[in-house]
Amino acid sequence: MVSNIGTYWGNQALNHLFNKGVIWASLHSSDPGVGGNPASEISGAGYERQEVDFTQSNGKSVANSERIEWDNMPYCTVRYVGIWSDDTVGQIVAYAMLPTPVIVAAGKTYTVKQYKFAVTL
Repeated sequence: MVSNIGTYWGNQALNHLFNKGVIWASLHSSDPGVGGNPASEISGAGYERQEVDFTQSNGKSVANSERIEWDNMPYCTVRYVGIWSDDTVGQIVAYAMLPTPVIVAAGKTYTVKQYKFAVTL
């Protein structure tokens, strides 16, 4: 049997996860998985997780309320974006695979545009 969560409680749950404190965005070269494999995260040069704010849940969905930028990136291929509970370790909250991998040149900036990382129940 498949069930659905009601709109009110779905919105409450998403707001609790994404709007109660600081949340951090990460970039990954491979699937971080539901356990949050740190070995898949990009590293080097000026890369570090970025603080991200989310919209209030509406229709059981939230999205990044501003663009997310990583400056001075190492040369890498970005395949996934992750959301974490901490800026260095923490627990993975959500992640998404990019439709197409993106090759980032050394020293360049990678950007996730406003409202492009969405989580929906």
